[in-house]
Amino acid sequence: MSFDWQNHQANSQITDDPWQLDVPTGALDKLSYQLQLRLDLINGREALEYKVADDGKLKTYRFVREGEEDITTELGTFKAVKLRRDRGTNSKRQTWIWFAPELNYQLVKLLQSEKDGKQYSLVLKELK
Repeated sequence: MSFDWQNHQANSQITDDPWQLDVPTGALDKLSYQLQLRLDLINGREALEYKVADDGKLKTYRFVREGEEDITTELGTFKAVKLRRDRGTNSKRQTWIWFAPELNYQLVKLLQSEKDGKQYSLVLKELK
């Protein structure tokens, strides 16, 4: 994905399905929103809402704080801030992300759960 900020365009060069989209200043992609989310947590921001260019559409990603949990990784156990992506009541999936304040709010776990029971998880393995 690339952003052309002079023309307010997001462009995806995915071979099978390229797309172009008009975007507002500050729009993010599906990776950079995680970086912005981390920065917002570092800076104590309460409203966690982002405009994201996603599959040819401009979507709003909203996150709700759900407290703290201990997350065990290969690097040890960390107390982490738990966030849930608010996808609305009829969503086909749920997503949670945990950020560890002890690691300067590094993302330590991401979990996505589908309605059919399938789950996908990422857990921090190493820091460099």
